[in-house]
Amino acid sequence: MLLIRFALALALIATALPTARAVDGAAPIVAPQEEETAEQAQEAQFKAWLELDLTVLRRTLKQESMPTRARFYRWLPTTGRSELYPVTVDALHAEDALEIESAIHALVRIRVPLLIDNLGSIRELTAHHHPRVRYVACVTLGRLRDDLALEYLIDRLNDTKEISREAHKALKEISDTDNGTDPAEWTAWLQEWLSTEETIIPELIAKFEGAERIEKLKVMHQMLLFKSHRHQVGDKLAEIAAQENDPSMVTLAIDGMRNLGGVAALKSPEAVGRSITEVLGDLEDTGILVARERTKTTEEVDEGGIKASQIITLLVMLSLIGGVMIWTVRFAKKNPTRVRKLTSRLKKGTHRLTKSIKRKITFTR
Repeated sequence: MLLIRFALALALIATALPTARAVDGAAPIVAPQEEETAEQAQEAQFKAWLELDLTVLRRTLKQESMPTRARFYRWLPTTGRSELYPVTVDALHAEDALEIESAIHALVRIRVPLLIDNLGSIRELTAHHHPRVRYVACVTLGRLRDDLALEYLIDRLNDTKEISREAHKALKEISDTDNGTDPAEWTAWLQEWLSTEETIIPELIAKFEGAERIEKLKVMHQMLLFKSHRHQVGDKLAEIAAQENDPSMVTLAIDGMRNLGGVAALKSPEAVGRSITEVLGDLEDTGILVARERTKTTEEVDEGGIKASQIITLLVMLSLIGGVMIWTVRFAKKNPTRVRKLTSRLKKGTHRLTKSIKRKITFTR
């Protein structure tokens, strides 16, 4: 009975823990109604920030906690305030993994050019010191089929199991082939790819410039066969769609970019003024939109932090162990003779077991 009371008392104390603040500046764990009020207050704060110019907003965000900045980046695309979007680009160079994830989360929901113009930064994130950032960068580049990221992705094949798996998956999506997980195989393939990028496709582009209509259409069909060269082919098709007056060529160029997908589709006139998710579909299904909140429940409160549920479990276990120890002491005081007999039997049993093990070891030798 005493044991049960002790365990219940500690469990009740543990339930009070969620009212404390989470580590690393995370938000406190609050009741749903209080949480809703806090979210409304923060949204009101975010709306007030929309009245700031870009320079003042950057300075204001620096003074805020990292979770607040991360939530603001994810909220900003819903406002349509494109003049403030550069703050999300700034966050690509942040130190915290959550802040970088949130920036990518925002960029795929912002109109196309901003992400395309900053793909170089995302490629560099494949070498970030935090494994979560490297993982997200590999997933993003693969989903966008960014062929200029091939070398970066090959370097990640020797990374952790999860990252190398995503790098391999991204390489397959970009190249439309599978050379396994050996970096040497992909490096050899990359040399052939570079040769095509530097010779064959430029020759086709030059051939297109001086050709007649029928020949131009043939050249365009030939270019569309090089699916792993979406940047170079997509740039040329976008130029054709914008400059040619022939409806057949314009239609073929737009359809071609759509079929190539990834960055090629994002270069299409159809993508102008639209977000990445509108052009390529909901990227959440692909794992790109993985930015996560600092939790307000009994889930993980911070990276490397402790869960409130774990604390409760630990305290209950300690209470049970303490109860067992108290019971053992009381039993020994009330039954000293039985305890001596049990101790003697235990010693004899241990002695017999030790001798048996020694004999087996000697026999084996």
